[in-house]
Amino acid sequence: MAKIPAKIEKLITAQIHKELFSHLSYLAMSAYFERGAYKGFAAYMRKQAADEHTHAMKFFDYLISRNAPAVLSKVDAPATEFRSPLEIFKKALVLEESVTKSIHEIYEAAFELKDFGTLEMLNWFLKEQVEEEEVTTDWIDKLTLAGDDVSAHLRLDHEAGKTKE
Repeated sequence: MAKIPAKIEKLITAQIHKELFSHLSYLAMSAYFERGAYKGFAAYMRKQAADEHTHAMKFFDYLISRNAPAVLSKVDAPATEFRSPLEIFKKALVLEESVTKSIHEIYEAAFELKDFGTLEMLNWFLKEQVEEEEVTTDWIDKLTLAGDDVSAHLRLDHEAGKTKE
């Protein structure tokens, strides 16, 4: 396989860092929920953290498969304090939208450079991001409807703990 274009290598390396930042962010969200009564939301966010780590590794492995160095550097620390479940899910949506935007940037660059292998690899991520944003928006809608109703929050927490997504 031909060597990956330098621009694509740089963008994918940056994407690995974004995915790892998302991983740490979801872990921080999980930890916040663990400190309170929201064990279901904590489990949900822990699963999201694992998914983000998996995404980072897919990009990492892709670089390796293209004989490119996977040079990693510092990943910023995420926020650790939040005010409510709704705030956390809104922050999660911002994370997902940021990841989607950067995947689109990689796709655009790969298209311009006719890097068809990267385009093919990115198709999975494009579909994944549509789903991630949809599911997170659904949680925001549910929490918005719940308002300040503690029993509704606890019901949603229970639901979150049972989700496979």
